[in-house]
Amino acid sequence: MSGPQVYLADELTVGVSVRPMLDPGEAGGHTPPHLLVESLDWESGFRGSGLRPGDQIVAVDAEAFASLSREVLQKQQGQGFGLYAEDKTWKAKGRKEGDAVVVTVRRRRLPQGFETLDVKGKLRQRRTYRDANNSPTLWPGGPNDYQRDGFNDGWPSWYEALRKKITWALCGGWQQTSMVTRAELRSLLEDQPRIDFLVKTYPGEFADTVKADYETTVACLRGTPYPINESDLAFRRADEERAAEVAARAQTAWQACLAQTGGERLPAAFPAEHPVFGNAKACVGKLVLLEKLPTRNWISDGGRTWLFAGDNDKDGWYFIDAEADAAMRMFRAVRRYRKLVAPDIREEYTVLARILEGAGMLVINQTAHWGLKAEPVAAIVGDAMFVDLRNVEGKESPFAGEDGLLKPRIEMPSDDASPQQVLAAMIAAIKAGDLTVWKSLFANWRVARYADGSPQVHWQASDLRDGAWEDSRRTLQNRGCDARVVWTGDIVDLTTGKEFDGAPHIQEVEGEIEHIGVVDDKADIKEYRAFKDVTVNRLWRLQRVDDGPWRIASAQNL
Repeated sequence: MSGPQVYLADELTVGVSVRPMLDPGEAGGHTPPHLLVESLDWESGFRGSGLRPGDQIVAVDAEAFASLSREVLQKQQGQGFGLYAEDKTWKAKGRKEGDAVVVTVRRRRLPQGFETLDVKGKLRQRRTYRDANNSPTLWPGGPNDYQRDGFNDGWPSWYEALRKKITWALCGGWQQTSMVTRAELRSLLEDQPRIDFLVKTYPGEFADTVKADYETTVACLRGTPYPINESDLAFRRADEERAAEVAARAQTAWQACLAQTGGERLPAAFPAEHPVFGNAKACVGKLVLLEKLPTRNWISDGGRTWLFAGDNDKDGWYFIDAEADAAMRMFRAVRRYRKLVAPDIREEYTVLARILEGAGMLVINQTAHWGLKAEPVAAIVGDAMFVDLRNVEGKESPFAGEDGLLKPRIEMPSDDASPQQVLAAMIAAIKAGDLTVWKSLFANWRVARYADGSPQVHWQASDLRDGAWEDSRRTLQNRGCDARVVWTGDIVDLTTGKEFDGAPHIQEVEGEIEHIGVVDDKADIKEYRAFKDVTVNRLWRLQRVDDGPWRIASAQNL
């Protein structure tokens, strides 16, 4: 043989890898049956046609999939566009090499809805390649299937692994909960030396196509760049100022409390009187200052939770019932601080406690210890929040500075606001720390399905977690710095209002949010780009009842 050889197989293909999405569950309930484009072969007859990964093929040569089901597909045994037995389809239709194939594609149109377009490609016979030594190659110019060229694995296995990375990133990976774009980008960049070697050593159509796909994927995983300015980050300064103001009020109130109760306090907490062998009665009713108790000083014993102070039997112990009313008010105040001021606070408790009658015994580190029982009177937590537990309003003890924090900081969107505007209002409420408006934007109903598929509406029901607010705030303060609504879909009916007299008409629409973070915190000039990881939620659902205001139906954090 004088040179590379090309062998044409008696098999026609479009060179497109697809995944059938025919059942409502697979398509998400909002999407018609379709073939999801996952990747294009380097020599596909659809290269350069405009078809791209993530496209939804809803028809081939004007033949729609609307009535195609999983059962029908199984009976056809993989025949059809891009499937493993597609050659049978083309031969049954009398097709040949170079014939045109037109697919109707459904594709997201930013910022709203979908567009439908026709894309024309060509049929090609499957090809295999061999070099002058009759060894198989990836294309006529190489590389040889058996060569590694100094890399860890052979070219075919590397190329297949690369294609999987590309498919995962370009074919809806950003919408998957398990996607971590920065980790995927780091993994993909490890392939850069091999891409460079391929282009230099085996130049030609194959190398150029692989490089182009690689660069497209790298750009995708880097995320959309955003021009974030000082005004976009003003909410962080506001958060810091709010926390500083509450902390200042906490310190002032704490010092005033100590000064007021000085005559009631024991001169020192330790050594503590032994509750059995010491003069414990003389301590009953006195106040004791227990300083800097961390969460590791929480213990469960006898079916109850306790907060203990002490280190050894010689110096003695104090036990606080963490499930008693005063302690519960203290912990709920910390929880309100997380919601109203900052999602993170150092849980180190300095407690002013009143000594109670009776001895206590707890098992700590597998050893039983006697101690004095006490109940909290006031506490400062993490030097950031003070709560006077003698002050009870209703069933709660407000922390210093809590008054006024529940006042709305932004306005609710109007009842005719679009889904995009409602999602944007949710982001604004999180940035402003406006818990009241944020809660009001979520639906107080839930739509489920009976076994036969008919809708079941639960009123005054929501799966929204208390921690979703704190997690949302934490996302913007720590992992990200902003979020933007980038797309909303088409409106679909969950109920028609005709199921029975008085039935509600409930509609739903999908929305997508992009989270924005700093690419490199150490860089002199910060670059802000979209990112995705398992801690954030990109996809959202909104619903409305009888053409009322849109409300968020996804019970999740930002």
